[in-house]
Amino acid sequence: VTYYSKESVSGKTSLVARLSKQYMELIAKVPHKSDSQQYVDEEKNLASRIMSLAVLDITSKIITYSRCNHSFLTKAMRDGLKSNAEVETLLITLSKLLQCGGGHDAMVSFKGGTTLSVGAVEWISALTDAHLGTMLKISLG
Repeated sequence: VTYYSKESVSGKTSLVARLSKQYMELIAKVPHKSDSQQYVDEEKNLASRIMSLAVLDITSKIITYSRCNHSFLTKAMRDGLKSNAEVETLLITLSKLLQCGGGHDAMVSFKGGTTLSVGAVEWISALTDAHLGTMLKISLG
């Protein structure tokens, strides 16, 4: 969290920048890690929000920088994701990217890249092909 909160990290959204500033101000205010429950709760809340946004940011960069062969991506997901929790986490992350993808689609990260929405749909399709049984258990469970 501290790394992603640094001002020198490039490519942060305005929300991440605002949360990072709040986090760094909170840390600076209480240098001795107060035992106050309010401080602990506020720090945990800001840290978890920053980490969630960092995961979305990193995932979006991976998706937009890669144009994947569906078969290879499906095989990689079948071999790489072993637990139900991993499948569920990736599915939730990809669906969140689809929800916010409209604002980022105008910019393709580099020549040969793909838009966020198209990339997220390709990854969800590969994830579904690789782990349909797991996904059905998640939705029914």
